[in-house]
Amino acid sequence: MYEDSPDHRLYKEPDGCPLYRPPRPPRHRGEVSDIQKIDRDLLEQCYRMFYNPSNMVLVVAGDIDPKTAFEVADRTLNGDGFKPRG
Repeated sequence: MYEDSPDHRLYKEPDGCPLYRPPRPPRHRGEVSDIQKIDRDLLEQCYRMFYNPSNMVLVVAGDIDPKTAFEVADRTLNGDGFKPRG
């Protein structure tokens, strides 16, 4: 996805710089042929399975009343759309 974005590659992947010695091995994301196998159905399945509030963590920070935060979260995050799926 980011192979054609020079600024992203400079920011995230300094491993290609000859003077840089990474503290860890380079990240492997898969071969282009593997990425080409991804289709709409697979993306939708992954979205429904992983991008679901039942898999998320709510973080609240700042000068906020905890009771109010829990009430808003409870009111907002309860419902059929937020139950675990597949």
